[in-house]
Amino acid sequence: MKFLVALCLFCSTAYAGQFVEFECTSPSVSYIYKLSAQGSVEIEVQNTVYEEAFGWMDATLVDAGFNQVATSINGVEMVGKSRLIEGDTLKPYYHVQLKPVGISDVALVNLLLGHPGPISSFVRLKSGHEYRGKCSIK
Repeated sequence: MKFLVALCLFCSTAYAGQFVEFECTSPSVSYIYKLSAQGSVEIEVQNTVYEEAFGWMDATLVDAGFNQVATSINGVEMVGKSRLIEGDTLKPYYHVQLKPVGISDVALVNLLLGHPGPISSFVRLKSGHEYRGKCSIK
C-alpha cells in the first residue's frame, strides 16, 4: 500500500513546471508587423532539452505601414515545447514554441523569453503574416 501511494506521488510530480509571466513589445517603426502581448507559460525552468509547455496569451497585432490596423487576440490557449538555452556570449534565455488548442487564426507562437534581439519573438498567423516583438519575463 505504501508503495502504491509513493508511486502515485511520484507520477503526479513528474512534470512540475513553473508558471512564468511574460510581456512582449515591439519597436515603433512602420515597416514591420508589430507584436504586443502578455501572458503566461508553464515551463520546466532548468531544462536544457525540449519539454512540454502550456500557456495562454492576449495579444495585439499591428500591421506594417502608415495606415496601421490593429487586431486583438484574446485568451488563446496553447501547447507546445520549451527549453532553456545557455550560451557563451548571451545570457540564458528560454525558447518556447506553442500552437493554439482549438480553432484559431494563429498558426504558431515562437517566444524567445529574455533574448536581447529587438524582434526575436513572433506570432505567425495562418495567413502567413508574422508579427514580431521582443519578449521578456515579467
